[in-house]
Amino acid sequence: MDFCSKIGTCSPSRVWKLLCQIWEKYLYMKLLLNQIIKSQGGSSDSQKPEELKSEFAFKLTQSKEQLKTQAAATKSTQSLNLLKKSVKWNLGALISATFFITIWKSTSWARKM
Repeated sequence: MDFCSKIGTCSPSRVWKLLCQIWEKYLYMKLLLNQIIKSQGGSSDSQKPEELKSEFAFKLTQSKEQLKTQAAATKSTQSLNLLKKSVKWNLGALISATFFITIWKSTSWARKM
């Protein structure tokens, strides 16, 4: 059941309450949009919802692009760090294996007893 069909079955006072609730939600959303725009460094001088919506959409796409750029930079940095750690651990394992084999060969006399 949608809003229009509810209006037909409601009393005028109930319709008025619903419209007041919708208006309050609209004003709250407008306030939130203004706060978001101001926190992003923009100005919310325009009172037209279309302008606020387009400005918010622009800021949102700009933020998405910035986030993608930061994610790519972080990913490349993490990949490089992972490669460095992998080389370090593999080199350590190779050195340890070389020492183990050298010690094992040099103590063959103890196994012949």
